Amino acid sequence: MSVTEEYEGFVPVSVHLAGQRVEGKAWKFAHRRLLQQIEEDKRQFIPLVEARLYRLEGQEAHLTGEFEVLAVNKSGVLAIEPKDTVIPRRET
Repeated sequence: MSVTEEYEGFVPVSVHLAGQRVEGKAWKFAHRRLLQQIEEDKRQFIPLVEARLYRLEGQEAHLTGEFEVLAVNKSGVLAIEPKDTVIPRRET
């Protein structure tokens, strides 16, 4: 499934920062591209769930922490790479 699907759910992403990378899941609303959603959100931080923080040294990535929720400051983001799958929300 693509990140432009019509339902909402969590999108696996890689967020690239200077000297670090965060792997986690960002929330995506239905009928909106992830980039559009991030740009229109006025908050300074991007919340990621099930996040893993890596320190980058050359071609190597070293895991430095795991977090249930991690807020990434938008001003430090160099790139966001969405993965190919949208994980739909659980029905309650």
